[in-house]
Amino acid sequence: MVNRKGLKALGYDSPEEIIGKTLRIEHEAVGYIPQGVVCGVTNDFNYTSMREESIPMIIMQRPLFLHNIMVRLNPDQPRALETFNNVWKEIFPDYPARYAFIGDVYGQIFRNELNAGKLVRIFSLLCLLIANLGLIIYMAFIIKLRTKEIGIRKVNGARSGEIILRLNRSFIWLIVSAFAVATPAAYIILQRWLRNFAYKTSLDWWIFAGAGITVLLLSGIAVSWQSWHAATANPANAILQE
Repeated sequence: MVNRKGLKALGYDSPEEIIGKTLRIEHEAVGYIPQGVVCGVTNDFNYTSMREESIPMIIMQRPLFLHNIMVRLNPDQPRALETFNNVWKEIFPDYPARYAFIGDVYGQIFRNELNAGKLVRIFSLLCLLIANLGLIIYMAFIIKLRTKEIGIRKVNGARSGEIILRLNRSFIWLIVSAFAVATPAAYIILQRWLRNFAYKTSLDWWIFAGAGITVLLLSGIAVSWQSWHAATANPANAILQE
């Protein structure tokens, strides 16, 4: 068998043109078959790291590797493995079966990337937590400085919603400004990191928009909680404290 890139590399345009043709292979390694008839064409696939593109391939049987097989299991893995081991013991009683799941194999290949992804998620949550705690503390400090102002506004008929909006407005603009600065920097860093991979995802606008909306909502809740307590407090107490 050959893959799609192998088909093109051999000068053919369609599977129908190459199926049934005899290919002669010259290689000095032990166990290579000198020639064979093409029986099919498979799609391109990558069996190494995603940092590398798939390559033209010819897939054949080698007597040296006849002890290696690949089996597709049913979703009921424990029972399937039990059946596989029983059949193996009947055919090869003197040779214990050694197997590995393809998911585990690829997991080892991408272990560094998977660990990096976990660390990014953990530190992102920690950053959000620390940032929101900082906002709550800073908002409490600002409210304490403006306690008299809030009390006077309430006495003069200001509604709680108006006070909350006035207190939150400056913080919302700070968050929006920070997002406007951070988004281009994050885009550039991610683009440079993705250059290391032959197969990569695209950085669509909705990824950054979703992140910005999430941060804005979480920060807005943290700030509004403090603003609501200040806006609903008894204005007389605020004025007396001053």
